[in-house]
Amino acid sequence: MTTSKALIIPQGKTKNNTGDIFTVMFNPSEYTVVQQGNWNAGSNESKPLQTAGNVSGSLSLSLFFDTSMQGSDVREYAGKLLSMVQEDMSSAKPRTYTFAWGTFEYEGRMEIKEQKYTLFMENGVPLRLRMNITLYREKSLDQTVTAQTLSDTDRQVTSQQGESLPETAQKFYGDASKWRQIANASGIDDPLNPGPASLLTVPGKG
Repeated sequence: MTTSKALIIPQGKTKNNTGDIFTVMFNPSEYTVVQQGNWNAGSNESKPLQTAGNVSGSLSLSLFFDTSMQGSDVREYAGKLLSMVQEDMSSAKPRTYTFAWGTFEYEGRMEIKEQKYTLFMENGVPLRLRMNITLYREKSLDQTVTAQTLSDTDRQVTSQQGESLPETAQKFYGDASKWRQIANASGIDDPLNPGPASLLTVPGKG
């Protein structure tokens, strides 16, 4: 069985655009998905991402790079990812990125939280790097439906990639605890992973 490498894909690109995507050196040993939150994801308040309450979830993970066998500067490998993020820092509206690993995909604005170098050549050239990154998912204003605007009848909606039922319930009812209503109506067994592009039934208020 061939092990697939995780990819980081810039907005507007696909897995087929090999020259524009970033392939990790080693797959992460774990990642953390936060489905709901209300954070201020940074200090630059001029960017849409930085507005508290504009983030609906996040994906955090640590990437490991090791070029000690090749004897080359590890920054040369990680530099492509760094340059993409640094380019976005000067943009009024940064791109989103998709972290794709097998069947799992998560899209959001990316921030590099920390770069830790742990092995060096005698001349100081770094050989190992651990990089912590976080992808912040923004709330989509054109898809946000509050409890006040929910109709009295059931509606059919298509779930967003990586969106849990509690997150969907928060979007439509303003109450994440009502996810069971959607699960029962839609025949969903796993509330945290309804599946990609699942057709959900959201019961109305009546």
